[in-house]
Amino acid sequence: MPDKMDAFIRGADRMPSLPAAMGRLLTTIKDPAVSSKVIEDLITPDATLSAKILRLSNSAFYHRMEKVTNVSDALLRLGFKTTRSLVVTVWTHTLKAFGSFDTDENILTDLLNHGTACAVITKRLLDKVDPSISEDAFVAALLHDMGRVALVCQMGYEYRDKIISPAETAGATLNKAEIIALGFDHTQLGEHLMKKWNLPDAYCHIALTHHEDDVDAALYPDLAAVVLADYLSMKIGYNIALELPRK
Repeated sequence: MPDKMDAFIRGADRMPSLPAAMGRLLTTIKDPAVSSKVIEDLITPDATLSAKILRLSNSAFYHRMEKVTNVSDALLRLGFKTTRSLVVTVWTHTLKAFGSFDTDENILTDLLNHGTACAVITKRLLDKVDPSISEDAFVAALLHDMGRVALVCQMGYEYRDKIISPAETAGATLNKAEIIALGFDHTQLGEHLMKKWNLPDAYCHIALTHHEDDVDAALYPDLAAVVLADYLSMKIGYNIALELPRK
């Protein structure tokens, strides 16, 4: 592993809401035998997350149901899969507060919005093809660019100066510009972060390979959906450098 990558991985440990705790929650929710009490105990210490879950469980979508006032009842109403998706959505958008003092907030916001758009499109695609994996793929899509998020959070304006500007000048991809400047790209960093956080193997694989064009959709339907959603979200404007080539 390049020394520079190791430094970014260590820097990512300072991200809010403790990625390790998030990893435990995501892994626990995937266990079909887990009880709602176990999930409740993982969520309740995080006041922000608890509030978001209660707000969603009392949203207009559930307006005909009795008002929910505690996390336990909210879990029963939302279900584990919806809760898992909400957990990751909330966490990714707290990353805006993690950036260094000189972080280019426009890039970070655009990047997080790209992840959300990619996740929504991924779920819509798989809901029509294989609904059984759509929620898992939604989470994987939210996290697919986490390596780039870590770079932008820690590099600040340097990401624009050292990565985006040279890529625009050369007509190259951001991945290539990252490799030239750093010796690795965001897909490699993302995979290492996912593994360090003990996230599911499928998330790690998607973080590493979401820029691949030749994907076996029969073997990896989740990856194929994320790759397509990644492209579509960029084409409709959810990207930090829309004019750059993909590969």
